[in-house]
Amino acid sequence: MYKTDNLKAGPYAACKTLKVVPTGTKFWIWCRTHNAYNNLWFYGRIAGTDTTGWMYAGGLRTWGTTEECTK
Repeated sequence: MYKTDNLKAGPYAACKTLKVVPTGTKFWIWCRTHNAYNNLWFYGRIAGTDTTGWMYAGGLRTWGTTEECTK
C-alpha cells in the first residue's frame, strides 16, 4: 500500500469499511474485478492476518497479472 486506504466488504466505495489499512501494509491479492462503474478492485488478505476484503486499485502498487474474480 502506498497510501492509507479502506478495506471494504465489497468492490464499491459505498460498501462497509472493514478496516483502515495504513501505508506500507502488504496486501496479498487473490483476484480482481471491475464494478458497475468500471472501477478496478482487488480481493485479498492483509499480510500476517486472516482479514480479507476488497481494496480499490488506486491505493495499491501491483506487479504482474491477476485472475478475474469468479462468482
